[in-house]
Amino acid sequence: NIDIEADFYSAYLDSLGVIKGGDNIGVISQSAGVIGSGIEYLELYAATGIGLRDNLLDTQVNFLQAENVNCGDIAIDNSGDLTIVGDGIVNDARGGSVKIVTHSDLTLNSSIVSDALVSLDIDGAIIDNHNGWDDIVADSLELRIVKGTSGLWNDYIETMVDNLAVYNSGRGDINIRNTGPVTLTKVGLTRGVI
Repeated sequence: NIDIEADFYSAYLDSLGVIKGGDNIGVISQSAGVIGSGIEYLELYAATGIGLRDNLLDTQVNFLQAENVNCGDIAIDNSGDLTIVGDGIVNDARGGSVKIVTHSDLTLNSSIVSDALVSLDIDGAIIDNHNGWDDIVADSLELRIVKGTSGLWNDYIETMVDNLAVYNSGRGDINIRNTGPVTLTKVGLTRGVI
């Protein structure tokens, strides 16, 4: 496991047992390199962002759980198959978005949640392994998928979004079941059906 926290708590105990006050303004970012070697379980917790919109956090892990609480975005670019696990990916920051890029398949064992935009740019397929729960909850969802969607429990990705933009540049259908009304803002298909 790799566990990275960026001043997540407002107060904490140091190694000597002394209470330290955190400033609650930690961001997880990087200037070079990749986190992981392709087999790890990565847990990320931050107060003011994980990665940056113009500089995504580069990872190479199999399993990911991430939470951001105060402000900022969650922006991750992963190499290799990625499975969302545990508490999922949650951006509690008001207006904070989630952007996930994978260069292979994305499996949803847990939800991806944001009150703003969730953007998924997936070179493979999105696989639903979340058994009927809402997989993606956000104001807006933007999907760029190469191989469509599939489900281990059913054929749908369950969403709760107000706005949806979908792009499928490869083969395979995109199957989405939304809770509540949704506005389809953009559609781009080279093959397959939405």
